[in-house]
Amino acid sequence: MDLQIYLSERIYGQEDAVLKVSKALRRASLVKTPEKPRASFLLLGPTGTGKTEIVKQFTNRLFGSEDLLHRFDMADFQHDSSVKEFRGDELGNSEGRLAEVLKKNSHGTLLFDEMEKAHPKILTLFLSMMSAARMTSSKGVTYNLEDYYIVFTSNIASDKVARCDNAPVETLERIILNALLSTPGISPEFVNRFSKIVVFRKLKTEHYRRIAVKFIESELELLNSQGHSLDYHESLVDLTLRTGGVDTRMGARPMERCVSEHIRDSFADHVAIAMKGRSNTPPPSVSGTIYANLRYNKAVLLSSGDEIDIDGFKDLSKGHIDNSKFSMEFHPNNFRSKAIASHGQSFLEKSNALTLETKS
Repeated sequence: MDLQIYLSERIYGQEDAVLKVSKALRRASLVKTPEKPRASFLLLGPTGTGKTEIVKQFTNRLFGSEDLLHRFDMADFQHDSSVKEFRGDELGNSEGRLAEVLKKNSHGTLLFDEMEKAHPKILTLFLSMMSAARMTSSKGVTYNLEDYYIVFTSNIASDKVARCDNAPVETLERIILNALLSTPGISPEFVNRFSKIVVFRKLKTEHYRRIAVKFIESELELLNSQGHSLDYHESLVDLTLRTGGVDTRMGARPMERCVSEHIRDSFADHVAIAMKGRSNTPPPSVSGTIYANLRYNKAVLLSSGDEIDIDGFKDLSKGHIDNSKFSMEFHPNNFRSKAIASHGQSFLEKSNALTLETKS
């Protein structure tokens, strides 16, 4: 599969970024420049927009595993005392964390997140790495970086990028670079060393929905690989977006955890009910569909024959319905569950999958 197609199927809402990264990687695979890394990138833009994810994905594609991605959070190396931890001490007692990676691996991807937070001494080291594809440790050992992809990310000026989201990408790049060049230790010489500078835009709702679906399907795949048979209703996507899956500052970064909590909590609740009074037997395999309670902001796993209490129902086409006057049965894919109007649950459900009966 073409690398651009591979990345576009996994990185949502960043068509321009995917195109630029793919082209740079393709050039790097065809022509190896002596005394230079295979390719080097500066990825700019708000948190949670896919910068780290695209590095994971292209590393997996190029090397067959994410194990050759070595990530350093530069927020951990802001102070003078942390410089030794990163590059080693002058006495040679420790080579530092970067040298430890290079000693064990002759190739791979080095990812330095939030580069603007690094101590200026470390930024100077980065310049030499980019200039000659070499890194000399505190013990005097020189490591060759010609078979490495080197990636830096920055969230600097993210608030300005968010406000100018409809501006041309060249404008966004200029805004961010102006802010970046005002950071101590980051010079025009350093910025000019990159193979490609790429701006990631703020994601839109449609992109967050696609990301939510990806995480939901991945979580269910894990459960189903353990002997269960679970699927989900689209209302689970809505639940994810409204209960912490998207953060104004963090973008889509919290979404995977949010999805996992909803699905695993609904699964655990269901198993607990099924195991009531059966403490000496192993948990059963579970079949069913995970729905969203959009009034109480929780996910509920329903299996055939389950009885649930309902005090509110939101239909996609009809809006809110007062369910104190109705009992409900729904039958998606030969799946049948009874619902008794009372209290506790509120579901999104397609009207053609419902039978509503007036209560006397």
